[in-house]
Amino acid sequence: MRKKPIAIAFRTFKSLTVAMLVAWLSSITSLAASDNSSAANSAGTADSQALAIEEKPDWKQLHDAAEKALDDNNYSEAATFIDRCMDEVRARGYGWTDIHTRNSYMLLNRLRAVALSLQQQGKDEQAELVFKDSIRILDKIVTNDAATSAALCGATYSRNADQPTNYELYQKVLEMQKKPREGQSAEKLSNHTIQCRADIARLNGNLRDLGRLYQSLRRYTEAETAFCKNLEVAEAWHESFTTTYVLNLLADLYLEQGKYADAERVLKRSISLRWKGDPYLPETTSKLAQVYALQGKGMNAKFTRLKAGRIKASQEADAQTRAWVLGKVMQFLRE
Repeated sequence: MRKKPIAIAFRTFKSLTVAMLVAWLSSITSLAASDNSSAANSAGTADSQALAIEEKPDWKQLHDAAEKALDDNNYSEAATFIDRCMDEVRARGYGWTDIHTRNSYMLLNRLRAVALSLQQQGKDEQAELVFKDSIRILDKIVTNDAATSAALCGATYSRNADQPTNYELYQKVLEMQKKPREGQSAEKLSNHTIQCRADIARLNGNLRDLGRLYQSLRRYTEAETAFCKNLEVAEAWHESFTTTYVLNLLADLYLEQGKYADAERVLKRSISLRWKGDPYLPETTSKLAQVYALQGKGMNAKFTRLKAGRIKASQEADAQTRAWVLGKVMQFLRE
């Protein structure tokens, strides 16, 4: 009689254990299904955002995607989104001072900073690719600047393979800025001129950096190509300081390769473009004397070295004279 209650209790305990086990397994299955559903929803959301960026670009989406790609070190993808950001800025006609324009250019500046950082870390191949992406974007922007200049001047711009930009159009914009035609805004022309110069400065900076990178790797042909493209852009937009600076970079490149005749040619041209008070004129003239010496042109080297010394002494004397005159003026104003 005693065995019957024990058997009943055992069966009850067994039933409860099975029920609890079933309930526990059901809860695990439910959680797994919930996680899978959540992951699917997240993936679906990400896919829908990517699709939205692909099909209907929005500046904010493109900007955020570019920032994320830069943070994740996906530089090629970042360059693609930055390029599309700039396209969106132009398509919507955002002005030079608009927040969308400024933030887009900040991303572009960040891309160049990344390339320089990679170069400092010795990651030259990555740096080269980022420089090239940045140059591609800026070259497109500068070409559009020329087209805008043409529109403002009532002309038609067609790109020439031998000349990436058109200085004549830029010069016309400067002239129109002084005397705007009826219905034209002087402020709009002025802003466009400022934007042109800033875009060209960015393009020139990236080309110089890429040329220096190639030179450090002794890839001289590619370095010369980058510097020559830099020179073309500077000359096309009449950037005299950049022109002389790049000519000196080319001279250093030729000297490193032992191409003394080419170095002599570009240094002579650099000297001819510099004004009397240019602080780099004595240094450039001394470098030309060095090139003459390396070619065995002793008399030319001696004469050019003396000329460099006279230029430097003259500049120092002029600086002392200016300082003396300024001191007298300040003294007079204090009395």
